[in-house]
Formats: sequence, structure tokens, C-alpha cells
Amino acid sequence: NKQLYSFVYHARSDYAKFCVGKRSPMTQEKADLLNEIGFAWRLREPRFPKSKRKWPPEDEEIDQGKELQRKAAKLRREARDATYEYKIAQNEADKVAAEAARLEAIAAEKDSLAKTKWKEANDIGDQAIAAMSSPSCKKKKITTFDPDTDNNDNDWAFPEN
Repeated sequence: NKQLYSFVYHARSDYAKFCVGKRSPMTQEKADLLNEIGFAWRLREPRFPKSKRKWPPEDEEIDQGKELQRKAAKLRREARDATYEYKIAQNEADKVAAEAARLEAIAAEKDSLAKTKWKEANDIGDQAIAAMSSPSCKKKKITTFDPDTDNNDNDWAFPEN
């Protein structure tokens, strides 16, 4: 009879899950009712007779199994949360590193531009010094400083052609 076989198979399977604290449709009331009518939870002894395994397990063993399952579930949640927090921290670290690299690139570009401008200014200064030291340049040193006149912009006056 397939229905009877299915019922017995599922009852035994559900009872085994119930005894170790796993989620199961078996309840203590159902197990008590089946025990009252003499339901055989096992038809034979375990394959390894030296085993100290008892069936069905004692209430204390059931409680220990349930407690272990609760602890395992808690540890899984903590591990999941720690992994999530690690990923967030890693993402933030990656963002900071990318921003630092971007700022370093900008600084290098600005440094390069400053060096170029400094070189151009030195070249212009060298050209000015060379022009002032040429014999065709008449030097006229301004000896007094008057903030109201326009001739205080530089110390040198070049001849007009």
C-alpha cells in the first residue's frame, strides 16, 4: 500500500528531524499518539551495533541539539553580518584609494605646469638680463621713489627706437 508506506516513511523522517531540533511537522502530541498505538519508529537495530547512539534520543539530548542549532544559526548570522561590514569597509577603502590617486595625478599635473611656468619665467628673466647688459641699452637708475608718478614701475629705462 503506497499511502501507508508514504505515511510511515514521512512519520519516521519527521520524527527524526523533530528529535534533533530541526523544523518538522511532527509535534510532541503527534509522537505521543503514535507511541500510544505502538508505532515502530525503527524496524531493525542500527547497522553498527557498537554504536552508543540511542533511539529515540533522550529529552536532554534533544535540548542540547536544539541549543546547538540556535548557536549555529547565531554564528551564521554574525558571519554574514561581518562579511557584509567587511565588504562595505573594503568598498570605502577602494573609494579613498581612488580619490587619493586622482588627487596625486592632479598634483603631479599642477607640479609639472608650475615647473614649466618657472622655466618660462627664468628664460624671460635671462633674456631681460641679456638685453640690459647689451651695449645698446642705456641704463638710467631711478634713485627716488614717488608713489604718485608712473616711472616707478621698473628700475630700468630702455631707449625708444
